[in-house]
Amino acid sequence: MHRLHALVLAALLAVAVAAPAAVIYVEGVGIGGTTVTASITADEIQGSTCVAPCAVHYDATATDDTDLTREFHSLHYEVECGIADAAETPGTWAPTGNSRDYSYGAVGLCFYTEPGAYTMTLSATAPDGDSDTATDTVTVVAAEDVFDGSNETCCIANGATPSAGANGCPAEATIVADSSGDLDAVLNGGACDVGNSTGAKRAVYLRGGDTFTASATIPLERGDTLPGLITSYGTGQATIANTTSYAFTSGHGWTLHNLAYVPANDSTNGFINRPSNTAIDGVTLYDIDATGAVAGLVDANTGGAAGNKNTRWAIVGTTYNKTATTSATGCSGTPCTSLVVFGRFSQGHYKGNDWDINNITRNEFVTRSNGFDHGSITENRMEGAGNSATCSFSGGACSAATGYTCPLLNACTGGGTCTANVCVGGSADGADCDTCASNNRNPIQIRVDDSTPSEYNVVADNILGSNGSNVIRTTVDDEAGTGTVENQHTVFERNFIYIDEEEIPLADPTNMFQVQGGDFTIQSNVLDLTGIPNGGLGVVNAATISGTPTNDNNVHVYNNTIYNATAHTATDTYFAGCSGGTGCEAIGNLFYMPNKSGSETIAAAGYTTATDNSRDRQASGDNYTGCPFYGSDDTCDATCTLSAQGSTDALEFITCGTPITGGESPVDTGLDFSAETDGGPVDDFGRDLRTTYDKGAWD
Repeated sequence: MHRLHALVLAALLAVAVAAPAAVIYVEGVGIGGTTVTASITADEIQGSTCVAPCAVHYDATATDDTDLTREFHSLHYEVECGIADAAETPGTWAPTGNSRDYSYGAVGLCFYTEPGAYTMTLSATAPDGDSDTATDTVTVVAAEDVFDGSNETCCIANGATPSAGANGCPAEATIVADSSGDLDAVLNGGACDVGNSTGAKRAVYLRGGDTFTASATIPLERGDTLPGLITSYGTGQATIANTTSYAFTSGHGWTLHNLAYVPANDSTNGFINRPSNTAIDGVTLYDIDATGAVAGLVDANTGGAAGNKNTRWAIVGTTYNKTATTSATGCSGTPCTSLVVFGRFSQGHYKGNDWDINNITRNEFVTRSNGFDHGSITENRMEGAGNSATCSFSGGACSAATGYTCPLLNACTGGGTCTANVCVGGSADGADCDTCASNNRNPIQIRVDDSTPSEYNVVADNILGSNGSNVIRTTVDDEAGTGTVENQHTVFERNFIYIDEEEIPLADPTNMFQVQGGDFTIQSNVLDLTGIPNGGLGVVNAATISGTPTNDNNVHVYNNTIYNATAHTATDTYFAGCSGGTGCEAIGNLFYMPNKSGSETIAAAGYTTATDNSRDRQASGDNYTGCPFYGSDDTCDATCTLSAQGSTDALEFITCGTPITGGESPVDTGLDFSAETDGGPVDDFGRDLRTTYDKGAWD
């Protein structure tokens, strides 16, 4: 299990060994007289009334610094959600182990599970050390304080009639029902109707441990502005088994919480979608187990017409771990799964989710977000993005006899070529191979909408498994394949990316970050590329834009750690592209590739600045030697031990004093503004360029 860990690096900074220093670059350092004016606005996802569990979008992009031009990228934003201040235990996000009480970046999400009054506090810090704070308040109410009138609260069991006030059914419940095995009959026009376009929304409680069958998709509507709630009561999750398509079609302001989903149809069913060509706002999914939903967890893109972008969606703490494929659908034609989340969102947030689609034949995206603006993708584990091309192999079509599995992307190695699904030549001569080498998919893809840009997003603190294709991709192409608006201003930081041992890797790996657009900052990420095939390896490609968008400038790549223990003889360009843009920079990146012998180019000619990038490899000319990490044995020496492919932990990549001076890690969330003490690099003000914040994924 890959995890990110919160820890304090201050103790590590005491190590000091004389060797070439790893330079940590911070955008904006050296600008004097900086004055920060912090600003934060909280916007409840559900609307003005927010019922627990309550997701709250925050926006700090109005924070100003008169001497900086790219505050969204240059300032360090730390938001304390106020959970601990309300005398509650915040807990941690399951995929990463990070505190729920803190969020990082100019845009993000705070999440509250209990009623109460909370103060959200932004600390915005400039590279010169100047800082400012701003606050906003959030009020979260209990469901019983909102749904307390006639016909507003329902308790439903399968095979029994619940009693209000007993076994977890709220005392204010005014409707109790036996679903009689057909949940949609109760919820759509029945005793506890939620599908009518008029009337008050309701709180619906399904008995935990029961399975509720629905023979049709359940519409969630009701016309008033209050939120609606569907959750479980008693012990455990209620399970919804749908026999046709999606379990729910959402309307405005609904929260679905603590539910499991098991579809009857393995190839087309998903958990929730929206009405075609209709913008739906204010939806929250929390603690949903949609492991069985092959078509995905969310389709909020249906129809996709211009002007139909959804606002304020939060997908939090959900699980989608597909374990098997039970039909042949997808082995030819449409895929066995499309993606986990497919949506067009303004103020959309994916946080603390665990999504793994490794075991699906011909998996596609994990997330694909169109027109994504002022949103965040943080604290998630995402694995299994694959290839949507038609699968064929020398053993024939997928069938029950093969367990509906195909050797997808089963590449020929050692110079062989795949001819008629058989490797010819090379070390794999005669072995099966396939012809699915096109249309590679991504764990995270951010596209533009038909008419609205993707901009001001934060993608941080995620654990991302890859088969060697683009792990993160941005594009100015909309669904029609043409670009008319910009994809810009996104920060990608502190993500842990690795080659997933459960996936069949691509024969020719592609760039881990394939970014099309401009004003992107890619910083403080760790890439464990052990296991990647021996093809041309790239870390970032700033692709040329097409169509009418014009911004492909300022792709900044700072302080990333790249490790690869696999023997690698191919010719690599680590930072490619930027041929049409200006202001591209690659600074302070650290490479440790002890078995790399092929030639390399650190940065293409389009990068106006490419400095202080340290590397160790088999070839000569490197500027340090020996392992720079503490490794799995927590030992600071030149021959440190790191875990096998697929098992490395973020902590293993904290750099130590050998050979990097001062125990300095290239992985930072911000700055240490105390006096310089460890002999490492300093900014123009004499301040240390190391992080010693006690909060965050890496520090």
